[in-house]
Amino acid sequence: ADFLIQKYHDFNKPLTDAQLSIKNRVMNLLNTRKVDLSHYAKIFKMNTFAYSQKRKLNLNEYLNKINNFSINILKQENSKLNLKIKVLPVSSNIIIDRNEIKFSEKCRELSNFSEKFFIERKHKLEVLNNEINNYDPVLIFKRGYSITKNFGKISKTVDNFKKNDIIETIFIDGTIESQVKRILKNNKKHLNNE
Repeated sequence: ADFLIQKYHDFNKPLTDAQLSIKNRVMNLLNTRKVDLSHYAKIFKMNTFAYSQKRKLNLNEYLNKINNFSINILKQENSKLNLKIKVLPVSSNIIIDRNEIKFSEKCRELSNFSEKFFIERKHKLEVLNNEINNYDPVLIFKRGYSITKNFGKISKTVDNFKKNDIIETIFIDGTIESQVKRILKNNKKHLNNE
């Protein structure tokens, strides 16, 4: 009986050690993948922020162009007004009134145009920002999507796989490694890999 107990312990120890080793490796791999996922999420957020900042700079550039355009229009209208006052002193009051009305109309038009332009640009920027946020990897994983890799490369189609390939599927809370047993394409067995 002691001999059998000793043989059992001799047989059980390598299994226990192997089980502990596998468990430690899996935990290390999960921790590494979690850190990688966090790193990619940070990079994506930084890129998103940089892209948003670039769009804001473009918006400021448009604002400066509109301001310069407005100033030029105001200067031109002012020059025309001053010229007419000098050329036609007799009818200066009529000319001034007409030009003031035109000037007021131009100012209103410009104000309306500027306001509409900025509202449209702000809306486009908000839509773009929402679209960018929708592509955040963490949100994609939370919606139930996963990433499947074959030989370390992300695969989008079953054509990239062969029978007995080891694939890696990444979820928000971890990674699964599995082996391809069969491939179905368009509800038919994929004959090239059978």
